[in-house]
Formats: sequence, C-alpha cells, structure tokens
Amino acid sequence: SWINLYGVIFSALSGLYNKINMLIGIVSQSFTTAGSTMVGQSLGAKKYERVPKVLRVLFVINMLISLLAGTVTVFYPDYVFGIFTSDRSVLAMAMSYIPVLLLLFGGGNLAFQGLALFLQTGDDFFKPLIFGGHQAGGLFNDGGVQPQTLGNGIPCAG
Repeated sequence: SWINLYGVIFSALSGLYNKINMLIGIVSQSFTTAGSTMVGQSLGAKKYERVPKVLRVLFVINMLISLLAGTVTVFYPDYVFGIFTSDRSVLAMAMSYIPVLLLLFGGGNLAFQGLALFLQTGDDFFKPLIFGGHQAGGLFNDGGVQPQTLGNGIPCAG
C-alpha cells in the first residue's frame, strides 16, 4: 500500500492508528445502535418530543467517553499506544498523531449522532427528499415519478 513507501515505522503507525480508530468506532456505533432503537420507539409511539432528548443524551454519553479517551491519550500516551506496540521508534512517532486522535474522538461522536436519527427516519423523511421527484423536492429524480404522500403530508416517490 502507499504507506509502505514511507518505511516500516509509518506502516506500523498506520496499523496502530487503525486499531485505535476501530476501538473508538465500536464504542460510538454501539451507542448509536442503542440510540437509534430509542429514536425508532419514540417515532413509532408518536412521541416526537423524545427524539431530541434521546439524541442529547446520546451526544452527552458519547462526548464524555470521547473526553475520557482524549484525556487518557493526552496524559498517558505511552500507555495507550503501548497497548498495541512496544517498539520505541513507533511509540515516539505516535506522539505526533495525538491531535489527529483527538479529532477522531470528537468527530466520531458527532457523526454517529446523526446516524442514529437517519437510521430511523430515513424512509419517512430523507428518502422522499432524495428520490421524491422534482415536484416533491427530490434531488436525484428526473421528475418521472409521480409524488405521493406518506399520509402525514410528506411527499414521497410512489
């Protein structure tokens, strides 16, 4: 791969970064799945006021986990990176990637919050906006599909 052009240390660092990325992704995705289920239950029960509350709680929980992970990474980087490698040259280079990891922790948190909402509202809200035809405001339709509604006034492709 392209990273191998830069040498063994960068290749090992890439593997280390990918492992940390996967760990953070697993945590965020787990909470997103739980939040998505709660959003779906709230929408199904027509208790729409719960949806923003669920997303706020999901955001706070994920942000606290991100802050904890970021704090541990900043103050104990040798321990965090040492979980994955004991090579001193890789550990020395890994310190330069701390800012990238901090962005990853925070950015992953924000991305998965939107996904929790999208997973449950995709068919009822986003799909009509994307595929609903020009008359229905669709973005990727040439107008050949006649718009219909979902019964709640939101137009959709028939």
